[in-house]
Amino acid sequence: MRERKKAETRTRIHKEGLRLFERQGFSETTVAEIAAAADVSPRTVFVHYPTKEDIVFGDLETALLALEVGLRSRPRGLSTLEAIRLWVDRSAGGWLEPDVELQVRLAAEVPSIAERKIRVAELFRTRLLEAIAVDLERPPEDLDVQLAASATVAGLLRVEALVSEHLRDEKSLPSRERLDEMFDRIGEFVESGLRGS
Repeated sequence: MRERKKAETRTRIHKEGLRLFERQGFSETTVAEIAAAADVSPRTVFVHYPTKEDIVFGDLETALLALEVGLRSRPRGLSTLEAIRLWVDRSAGGWLEPDVELQVRLAAEVPSIAERKIRVAELFRTRLLEAIAVDLERPPEDLDVQLAASATVAGLLRVEALVSEHLRDEKSLPSRERLDEMFDRIGEFVESGLRGS
């Protein structure tokens, strides 16, 4: 019960923060305003999100932990990219939420959010290294493993951008078939790069 209430509070702060960022702008919105909208104290906001930038990305740490667990516990024969697809299906990981369009836009407009996004991408890449090393049967420090992890992250950022564009233009999420096609293209891109290395 306690953990559920904490999760609900985190979600409420995230949603109200995004709503205010959309309406007023990121720099113009204060933590006090977010706290009031979420019906919590400013201190509670900082307990859940140490910085205002963290609010933009929501429950990122939980999503990354779920990805790490999924990669480590995947059945033999399940590739890293297939495990990521399962993670997206189960937790969305921010990829399938309508908020992604605003998150992408804020990262393009606000330097501090762009910097945070770069750190997030690097966190994501480090989570992938061990899994891709298993796929390739090479050590994580191997150049091909490093390149494959970087290429996968670059591909996933492109997926995020395409989802954002679809939401902006079509006012809806891409179809499951379109998302599968995007993931297939990432896999082809990474594999072709490895074949050429």
